[in-house]
Amino acid sequence: MSALTTEHYTLQAPRSSTVIEANGRSSLFLSAVSGALVALALVVQLDRFGDTFLVFAFSVLPALLMLGVMS
Repeated sequence: MSALTTEHYTLQAPRSSTVIEANGRSSLFLSAVSGALVALALVVQLDRFGDTFLVFAFSVLPALLMLGVMS
């Protein structure tokens, strides 16, 4: 019984660290998406979907895509 308990706790540690890492990555991605949407909304208010918005959107959205693929 002692060996099984030790094995259980040995396997539980990597599992919990994996879950914690996945939660951290998803939290980081959702924060980045939220910030990017707020920034895009502020730029839209300034430029009304003009050239400034397009340049800003084409610089922010690929970065979000890469962050999403990596996480």
